Amino acid sequence: MESRLEYLATPKKDYQRLQDKRSVYWLDKIPQQWPTVCVLTPRQMELSQPKTIYENYKSDRPPIWPVTSSAMNCNPTPRVMLLAQAKQVNQNWQPDRSVYSEVSERARTAIASPRIIQLSQPKSYDSVDDQESDYWIQSARALAFKRSLNTEASPRLLALATPKDVPKEYLCERPVQWLVSEAVKNAAATERVIRLAKPKTRRELYEGFDPYKISSAAKHTTATPRLKELCMPLPRKMKHKV
Repeated sequence: MESRLEYLATPKKDYQRLQDKRSVYWLDKIPQQWPTVCVLTPRQMELSQPKTIYENYKSDRPPIWPVTSSAMNCNPTPRVMLLAQAKQVNQNWQPDRSVYSEVSERARTAIASPRIIQLSQPKSYDSVDDQESDYWIQSARALAFKRSLNTEASPRLLALATPKDVPKEYLCERPVQWLVSEAVKNAAATERVIRLAKPKTRRELYEGFDPYKISSAAKHTTATPRLKELCMPLPRKMKHKV
């Protein structure tokens, strides 16, 4: 009997390779009786049976069927009579208006007032002909330009028209390459700067470093009233027991 290691050491079967399935097997002698006999199991025989109709199944009702005497002589209830009534059209419903509108007799015989006649007249320009309309428009623009040259702006407009000054503390962008001053080249770092420039040393885990160790100073600290206030949950999110 093979051991557990030998069973685990056997490689997995490659199912992607085509197996050698021969269609003809050469035999030294013809067997007396072939063992290939097709026999259905009871479950296969059960599945091969056609599906029977449900015992309580009722076929479709014919198009014309006799009406019983009780249905002929029954009296409908008020609720059935109410439901049998056709749905009425809304009282505010109005049919679509015709495409061709009809003008009333009052509109046909109405007389316009002098004010309406005055407003219906097209706008006219004195001493301007159709041929000189372009020249008149150009001259009007030139006159408006001359008038604008003689106008004087108010102190408020002059104050708004002045551009905004650059702040005194504004520094322009430094160029990509700049000169390093002599003071920076000859500067000597202090002991404090050298100590801060050193990377923080920490022992590794295999050297005995415990990252979850809490210092004694942290154990004896006391929270300030502000921290206690911030730790409290919001009153609107608190559920009081009934």
